[in-house]
Amino acid sequence: MILSIPSSEISLTALLDGNTTSPEIKARDWLVNDSRQWCSESFVKKKHDFQNRYNLALFYYTLNGDKWTECSAHVGTRCTSTRYLDGADECLWFGNTCDEDKNLVKISLSANNLEGTLPHLLSEFPFLASINLDSNSLRGIIPPSLASLKNLNRLDLDNNKLSGTIPAEIFDLSKLEILDIDKNFLTGTISSKISKLTLLSYISIKFNLFTGTIPQAIMSLTKLKIFLLEGNKFSGNISDRLCDLFEHGELKHLHADCVEPLKKQCVCCTRCFPHT
Repeated sequence: MILSIPSSEISLTALLDGNTTSPEIKARDWLVNDSRQWCSESFVKKKHDFQNRYNLALFYYTLNGDKWTECSAHVGTRCTSTRYLDGADECLWFGNTCDEDKNLVKISLSANNLEGTLPHLLSEFPFLASINLDSNSLRGIIPPSLASLKNLNRLDLDNNKLSGTIPAEIFDLSKLEILDIDKNFLTGTISSKISKLTLLSYISIKFNLFTGTIPQAIMSLTKLKIFLLEGNKFSGNISDRLCDLFEHGELKHLHADCVEPLKKQCVCCTRCFPHT
């Protein structure tokens, strides 16, 4: 079998500096040198996509995989599943779920001590429908490249250290149903383009640093059931038209900063919090 090691993802800077500890070099070396994968008869028979295998190894090393709480490549860590970087099918690795065609459709690694910048390479898995990386130590921005994941219906990045604004490209994810980005350091305003996410049923942006007003465009989200926005720096009243979603939509829970004497800012909130 002739192996084609993907080089497009290998950092030119890492190569020029002779940096053999970069995530790119580690992932390449793992793909080449880990004898377990080449010796596995089942691996050869299944003709795995080496690019995807490399990308998952790069994902692991980029987010400090050796220090993950559960199922890191180190046998000393707790694991009740198949460890990451195991010689087995990568669809069996902890946190990964694939469809019957071996396409990665779900990554779930919440509360697993992931550290680092959320990698753009997630966009290399076009069939991803669910990303759950909440309660880790992810920093940096939400990559605009996630907008290429046209099947994505869940984006769960809450309780991390993300900063910057919500990329405008995110509002092109027409299948998105769950947007959970609370408890970060996100800033800016909520774009009226959110109205493009017509399937949204759950939005949690609470405990960030958002400013401005709640856009009227929210009122077009008739499938919205839960909207949590407390703990930000929003101004102005929440429109009565949003309250109409309780009667004419599916809204059940609306949380905002509206404790007395400012209750009039949200006459229909199901739970009010003091202004921060």
